[in-house]
Amino acid sequence: MAQVTQRCRTSGQLAKLLSRLHDRVVRWLLFIVFAMGACSSEGDATANQGSGGTSEVQSGGQVSSTGGETAGVMTGGDASSAGTQSSQSDAALCMAGQSQCDMTCVDTLSESAHCGDCNTACAAMMECVMGACVPACDTRVDCEFGLACLQGSCEDLTAGRSFQQDESRDSTYGTSPEIDLSATGHAALVWSASQGDELRVSRYILAQDQWTAPLPIHDPMAPFPGSPDIAVDDAGNAMAVWHQGGNAYRDGWANRYDVSLNMWMGPQRIEPDGNGFAETLRVVMDHAGNATVVWPYAQDTGGGMVQATRYDAANGTWGDVLNLSQQVSTGAGDVTAAIDERGNVMAAWVQQPPGKSFNDAQTALYDVTTGSWSTAVSIDAQDLGHANHPSVSADDEGNFFVAWHQSGEDVLHVWVNRYDSQSRTWGTAQKLDSATGSQGARWPKLGADEHGNCLATWEQDSIITSALYEAANEKWTMIGPVDSNTGAVDSRLAVDRGGNGIAFWRGQSSRVYASHFDAQTRTWSAREAVDPVYAERTGNPNIDMDAEGRAIATWHAIGDSGSWEVMTNRFE
Repeated sequence: MAQVTQRCRTSGQLAKLLSRLHDRVVRWLLFIVFAMGACSSEGDATANQGSGGTSEVQSGGQVSSTGGETAGVMTGGDASSAGTQSSQSDAALCMAGQSQCDMTCVDTLSESAHCGDCNTACAAMMECVMGACVPACDTRVDCEFGLACLQGSCEDLTAGRSFQQDESRDSTYGTSPEIDLSATGHAALVWSASQGDELRVSRYILAQDQWTAPLPIHDPMAPFPGSPDIAVDDAGNAMAVWHQGGNAYRDGWANRYDVSLNMWMGPQRIEPDGNGFAETLRVVMDHAGNATVVWPYAQDTGGGMVQATRYDAANGTWGDVLNLSQQVSTGAGDVTAAIDERGNVMAAWVQQPPGKSFNDAQTALYDVTTGSWSTAVSIDAQDLGHANHPSVSADDEGNFFVAWHQSGEDVLHVWVNRYDSQSRTWGTAQKLDSATGSQGARWPKLGADEHGNCLATWEQDSIITSALYEAANEKWTMIGPVDSNTGAVDSRLAVDRGGNGIAFWRGQSSRVYASHFDAQTRTWSAREAVDPVYAERTGNPNIDMDAEGRAIATWHAIGDSGSWEVMTNRFE
């Protein structure tokens, strides 16, 4: 009877344990083998204690068979032996790669409460990665400046990355390349080829680590294609735009690559006026593939304005051409645009409004919620002098930064203004530089990160210098020269989500160089040549970056063919 009672009690314990371990089938089987062996041993031991029913707890630390638990302290060496056997048996229940901590099997490489060892807990906002506590994140605000939230961890997106080998994309007199990377790493490159008679494209397929063969995308029946631009969405769909036409007119054109069909859909007029001149089209694309194109339009009868149209990815159609600015006799120029995470678009340009003596830096916002454009506004230092060559960037919260250079003082100076998405208003234009040389400060470039900070670079007295807007204190701070070597021109800038940047430019020796901005130390690295093989007569540098910090630089140079070639180099 004692044996039957003991076995029933042990069986009940086994059922409870099996219930707790129901999601681990392998451990069930291991536990069953262990428990049945223990049950048989305890049953025999109970039977040998003598008759008289179940054993009760006795003074002096005897074992009670009613619950299988120890009451008091075991005497002699039996308790130590039993404890050792129990610990070894419990450890045997854990799967390979696990350890037993507080009677629970855990992976100390990933368990935050037992990181690296039992009872070594990670602090708040930290997680266990490979046995070490590192910053954890759910959103961008969880990470400090210089780091970005990537797959639940705050990461330095530049760590372990470097430029690779420069490569030729096209040796058929390729010039003026433009590149775009989607957040997911899809890339597309467009350029002029065959001495300006063609436009060609190539796509970089990240999963295959290869470029597609160059392909013409323009209308072969219309003359003089030029000034191309390109954008890519998260799925890999691409939109190339350009102008095409002769001395009598130039229309705006587009050609879309459909990733599901693996084909370019063919050239299409998107500004089919046929009378005026659509110049220097620029395109941005949101994550879902909706595209916005902006350009300056000059009427054949004189005067001009800024125009825009949008491609709707859901129904595959282009919308109407809209005027974003007033029509003025002096026209408009330097049109550019940037898009935020939600799909809002800020267009920027320069134009001399009626009644004014100078070009203003002007903007208009496309609101994705209302599906409409705002009225154009001037954002520069009013009536100071001519504003030219704006650059635009957006942070993750929909705040936009616009920088430009402006005359009217002793020399050219770089100015900047910030659009606040909460108040939906522009601030006051602020001068960034203190240039005194004859060349002044000019050609600013901007890159905002997901923290709301913005890095600015510009050319000043033959070198490239920089400043940083820090969202925490809402102020611009001078960082200083990117590189002390003189003769820097055609500078470009790419900034990752954490705030680290890459400045890319053409040097006096006709080489193309890059320097890396470390957001955590607020310093620039020594420059490095990005064209170790093809280093003769470089020009038109460009660079773009994806959401994980991978970048592709492009430029044209005299290659092995002896003519202009389009070059690329990947930062990965």
